[in-house]
Amino acid sequence: MFSIEHIHTNHSPVYRLHNTNTQEYAEIFPACGGILNALVLQMPQGLFNVIDGFTNQADFIVNNSSSFKSNILFPFPNRIRQGTYTFENKTYTLPINFAAEQNAIHGLIYDKEFTIHRTHEDQNHAALQLAYSYTGDIAGFPFPFAISVTYTLSAHGLTIHTECTNIGTRAFPFGFGWHHYFKVSDTLVHTALQVPTTELLEVDSAMIPTGNSQPYETFTQLKTLTNTKLDTCFAIEQNKAVCIRLVDTETSNSIAIRYHATDFPYVQIYTPPHGTSIAIEPMTCAPNAFNNGLGLRIAEPQKTYRFECEIKKQ
Repeated sequence: MFSIEHIHTNHSPVYRLHNTNTQEYAEIFPACGGILNALVLQMPQGLFNVIDGFTNQADFIVNNSSSFKSNILFPFPNRIRQGTYTFENKTYTLPINFAAEQNAIHGLIYDKEFTIHRTHEDQNHAALQLAYSYTGDIAGFPFPFAISVTYTLSAHGLTIHTECTNIGTRAFPFGFGWHHYFKVSDTLVHTALQVPTTELLEVDSAMIPTGNSQPYETFTQLKTLTNTKLDTCFAIEQNKAVCIRLVDTETSNSIAIRYHATDFPYVQIYTPPHGTSIAIEPMTCAPNAFNNGLGLRIAEPQKTYRFECEIKKQ
């Protein structure tokens, strides 16, 4: 059986999708950007949280803008050079929220409060749908939209389904992504990564793609991350089912992140300095897509665009 727990805290409510047979659960913070804060799965040595999230909502408030853990990235993932772009012959300037690089980063909703739109629980799964609407009040992006995110926990793992709708009267440019930090142990020392054959996008000092790329096959087979430093965007061949694996070579804990490259032809992979988790960020477009057009999509008025990703134990 599956259930949904509504946990009252000193801040906003926390929701847990719970597998009562295995004690596995997914923890969601609706008021904190609708993030997935924990995903506890049954591993060879017991229950283990494969998401590097926040201690609590107070921790999110203080530290989210430096880590963007589990953030939902819309209407653009990653960076926009100096926050400036041109669309339909008009130039717009977004707020600069990453001062070190003087870029706009990770969209406009990563810290917004989502509302509960729907819940469902039965013997096969538990689902929580969150929703957020943007009115177009920021001058740098005057295009209203609505977004819903549905988290569904089943015996197979967690599925995240997102729908983005242009609720305005004008088309707008967009990209979408997630920013989850994953772990299969308490350190990356014995963690092995596997990623499909990709192209590495070369970037400049501001982490903006230069237009050049090169083949990258370092992790096409499972390979430990020891001493590997990444903050890199990769292009994945479209029309391909993608499976990115993390395996701890000591405990045999392992997970797979699955999606289709038609939805997400790019992925950013980042190894933070603390060395305890790795960010794997499926994206519909490359960094600075509003300017370079790599993977850029156009949302037509009243149209809805859907994306899905699955996290499961291997």
